[in-house]
Amino acid sequence: MLTSHVVNYSWLQSYLSNRTQSVRIGHHSSTPTSCTTGVPQGSILGPLLFATYTSPIATITHSFQVCHQQYADDTQLFIALNPSDPSSDIANLNTCLHALQSWFCLNGMAPNPDKSDAILLGTCQHSRTFASVCSVDVAGCSVLLSDNIKILGVTLDCHLSLDKHINSICKSAYYHIWSLRHIRSAITDDMAKSVTSSLVCCHLDYANSLLFGTTQKNMNHL
Repeated sequence: MLTSHVVNYSWLQSYLSNRTQSVRIGHHSSTPTSCTTGVPQGSILGPLLFATYTSPIATITHSFQVCHQQYADDTQLFIALNPSDPSSDIANLNTCLHALQSWFCLNGMAPNPDKSDAILLGTCQHSRTFASVCSVDVAGCSVLLSDNIKILGVTLDCHLSLDKHINSICKSAYYHIWSLRHIRSAITDDMAKSVTSSLVCCHLDYANSLLFGTTQKNMNHL
């Protein structure tokens, strides 16, 4: 076991040490420049090293009793608002976001407010109860609450009806079906089925477990 750890450490050390990069156009290359940070995008060890590098985020969020989840470089924070004192919960979330911003800056990264979204999930009654909550602070910028957000290709609206998500699926499916009809006469049935499966059915199948319990109107739309 010790030998295995030593080998793995040496492997990682060699992967991260003495690295250079250059730009090549045709047969011409620029002078190699030393790389002291980062790893090549699309590399085998890149995702593992990035997950290890950003693992302290979990410690920070937990210290504020804020739930979180990460996927690649996408970080999502979750809190449950107390109806009697939502401002206190929002203040705690903003403090957590400020602590994360400080950690990012110290470690060569920065949150992007322009690519950040905030949403309040709940029933219509809950929305009226939390009417005073309208934004959160990300990197010193006020991010207003949105009616819907997209997470890993799924559009979530503030009432979790999935209406917008299903509309998006149908819009994409109709677009590809309409495009397919222009070449339908030039391809065989088997080719048409393959194209339909790859361009249309994949949208219907993606994350379809989330549609459990949706309205009959949405099912008819699909």
